[in-house]
Amino acid sequence: MITPVKIRANQLTIVAATVSACILLFTFFKIAPHSPSAASSISTQIPLFTAPPVRNGLKVAYASFLSTRVTNESEYDPYFTASRVLAYQLLHHPVTKTRDNIPLLILVPPHVSEHKRKILASEGAQIVPVDLLLPDTPWLSPATDRYDDQFTKLRLFGLEQYDRILYVDNDMLLTRCLDPIFDEPAVMEVQTTGADPASIESDEAPLPSTYLFTGVSDTGGGDHPFPPVEGDDINGGFFLLRPDRALLAYYKSVLNIPNRFPSVFMEQSMLTYAHRRDGNMPWRAFEMGKWNTNWPNEKDVEGGTATLHDKFWDSLNKDWIDRKPVEMWWRMQGQMEGFWQGKRE
Repeated sequence: MITPVKIRANQLTIVAATVSACILLFTFFKIAPHSPSAASSISTQIPLFTAPPVRNGLKVAYASFLSTRVTNESEYDPYFTASRVLAYQLLHHPVTKTRDNIPLLILVPPHVSEHKRKILASEGAQIVPVDLLLPDTPWLSPATDRYDDQFTKLRLFGLEQYDRILYVDNDMLLTRCLDPIFDEPAVMEVQTTGADPASIESDEAPLPSTYLFTGVSDTGGGDHPFPPVEGDDINGGFFLLRPDRALLAYYKSVLNIPNRFPSVFMEQSMLTYAHRRDGNMPWRAFEMGKWNTNWPNEKDVEGGTATLHDKFWDSLNKDWIDRKPVEMWWRMQGQMEGFWQGKRE
């Protein structure tokens, strides 16, 4: 929050700072002045006004993305509930919460209701209103409608007031505090972009001279071993990045080239292309099974994986999903509800 000041002192400086902050809002997030959702969310636009916490000399944050299109507030919205559970785990749960007061940023496009934004903000998340990120011409063919907005999470790369951001999808179950991930060598060490002419496409934007992108690969299914075997494809639900608007411009240029990458899995397919292992910006992987696993099973729980990624609430998963993490999820959701019920009472 902004530190209170006396109006009599430095009035011109305060006005100038306010104007600068407004300009920064429009520059970073392109908030439409006529949008009721955007205008009413400016008061929760905390990341632009607070000094980010510093770990190892780096300004860090957690981030997630909510793009629910459930407009009836009385209708059950599993992804909104999942965002609340994630915020509870990262900010309040005694075992999994941040010890360094690292903020949780939640990107929300204009169609996410003000009601949902206010609840998430009241529970500790920092709401970041953003425009949808879409190609200039509609060529994408996602595997499912719920993938439609997923490129919007890449707007995190424009938040250059942070040095490192850990992105986690909202359907994530935590087993321990994630703060130490910012100590990993693959998080601390910036990579130098290669210059192989064969990997440079003339119709794409220039590559930045340096970059940092560290993630995990897909495990391929619920019957994987522990630790899972590392693959070449990036999983778009858990990655750590260094914000860089030049890199964001490169991503946008790739997005605007029809069929440059297979669009079935949207942003993770594009990231796998942009950071392909034989390209000029190969991605680095966290140790498999240490920080994140998707399609989680009981072996991942026993092995101490920090985050388990799945839609634990979805009854359609019952034929294959391991019951251990499902039971853990429902307990965590119950603890979240009980925590806030206690606060209200």
